[in-house]
Amino acid sequence: YVLAGLGAIEEDVLADKHIHLGLSLGGGAIVNLPWYNLGLRTELRALGQDNSKSAPGQDFLTDFRFLVGLQMPFATSKPKMEPAPVVPECEVAVVDPVTGRSDCDTDSDRDGVYDQYDRCPGTPAGTTVDEFGCPNDVDTDGDGVSDGVDACPNTMSGAQVNETGCAVPQPLVLPDFTFEFDSSKLSATGKGYLDRMASMMKGQNDLTIEVIGHTDSKGSEVYNLKLSKERAQSAVTYLVSQGIDGARLSANGRGENQPVASNDTEEGRALNRRAAFWLYVR
Repeated sequence: YVLAGLGAIEEDVLADKHIHLGLSLGGGAIVNLPWYNLGLRTELRALGQDNSKSAPGQDFLTDFRFLVGLQMPFATSKPKMEPAPVVPECEVAVVDPVTGRSDCDTDSDRDGVYDQYDRCPGTPAGTTVDEFGCPNDVDTDGDGVSDGVDACPNTMSGAQVNETGCAVPQPLVLPDFTFEFDSSKLSATGKGYLDRMASMMKGQNDLTIEVIGHTDSKGSEVYNLKLSKERAQSAVTYLVSQGIDGARLSANGRGENQPVASNDTEEGRALNRRAAFWLYVR
């Protein structure tokens, strides 16, 4: 510890009293002793006063003192110490590689993957799981990549994916995504496809889609080009209504110029009244 202070010193030299400015500086240490909370106190202090008439010719007098004493508290009993908290035992402890701190964590389904990282909580006992706590053979979206390593777990059926389960650039043909004659209104089947497409796009932010509309050969070429664009735009508008950013979508029309079936039959013309989807990764 250190100490410092200013004060006034009154001295009486030959019945002549004088008051002078005094200065006190010092420091010390207290060493705890093992008995009754006693302490050994040591202190070095310098005391000074200015212009003392007790010593003519001296502007400042300094007095050094070294003190050693025994410090005793008013209460001689040792303070009651609270018991140390009981550290729970862990089957597995998580060790911070930087600080070395070891903590318990929770693995509710006891599959070896902690709850905060477990993508498949509640795995039955004895199930072999991957690093994400999912059974090795579970593939919820059916893309051929197990849930544990699937970075895009909502890929729609029919889309080609890479090793991480995310869609790659491709043309995506959706069966029965067709329109009634001279109409751009989406069917219930078409809306169902677009719901799954929106879910896929929400799970893969780098995915963009170009929708291309088509028609049969009935009507003029100019009218059919306009109708094909309207069909593509109806799909884009629906995806936007499902929360997809319009900047990730585009709509184009090809009119009657790219048939997939013969326009000489009603069945063929029905197949040509369609929308196609091109997937891109930016």
